[in-house]
Amino acid sequence: MLRMVEMARSTILNKRDFMAFEPFVLKQYKKLKFQDNNTRHLNVKLTYLYMIAHVLYRNKKFKEAQMYLADLYAEMLISKKSFYNKFYPKYLLLFGATLTFTGEVDKAIKLLEDARKNGTKQFSTKYQLNINFNLAVYYFLSQKYTKASRLNLEFEHSDSWYEKIMGREWVLRKNLSWIILQIELENFDIAETRIRNLEKGFSDLLEQKRYKQVGPFLNLLRWYLDDPQSITTREFYDVVQESFDWVGVEREDLLNVTFYSWMKSKMQTERFYYVLLGLVDL
Repeated sequence: MLRMVEMARSTILNKRDFMAFEPFVLKQYKKLKFQDNNTRHLNVKLTYLYMIAHVLYRNKKFKEAQMYLADLYAEMLISKKSFYNKFYPKYLLLFGATLTFTGEVDKAIKLLEDARKNGTKQFSTKYQLNINFNLAVYYFLSQKYTKASRLNLEFEHSDSWYEKIMGREWVLRKNLSWIILQIELENFDIAETRIRNLEKGFSDLLEQKRYKQVGPFLNLLRWYLDDPQSITTREFYDVVQESFDWVGVEREDLLNVTFYSWMKSKMQTERFYYVLLGLVDL
């Protein structure tokens, strides 16, 4: 059953149809009965709890996700060390993300800062990179741009190196975040150069349906760089509304909502983090 659900989850993740996966995985989980002290059963239970928490997070049900994460953590504490080591970095990243979207970004920052201080060498390279990237994003949300910039400078390898480990979407997200950070730091020339590099290096990816929102977003960024004052005009607002094919905040991918929130915060001259929280508060 677990293998079947994991296969379905893999397909769902590719299609971004998290709404369909949530009732499916919950239904399968409720069918199961676990035996205490059964190592195989515990691994299955931990896997289910993480999958459920993750899909609830992607569906913007952050408090519900935290409830399952609490169950996951409790089970991890009584599990074998190997299971704890397997699931703790997953738990750490997902819990930090839910804290961020429930208005507790400072707690998310402390969570990941403590993880870095305590050492993450036991984590795989993939989890170490995600911790550093997420922490940089949380610094950005807190308007700690210098800290975010300093942490981003730790990504010293080439995009091709990161692609081999993290995949192209992760590298795309990293580059988009870096562009926006440079704009906040008013390094407009650097931002413009990076937009051109992104369009050139990810042209094939930007043509795919799941990334259809990125191209219009880059065009709006370029407009903003050319004329920062225009972002508060009615003309710019109308172009933004026409540029994106939204499916509603409930179903829209969190990444798209986040980047749109940043643009909206500029249009309304409000703090980005508060605009983001307002949009995801369903």
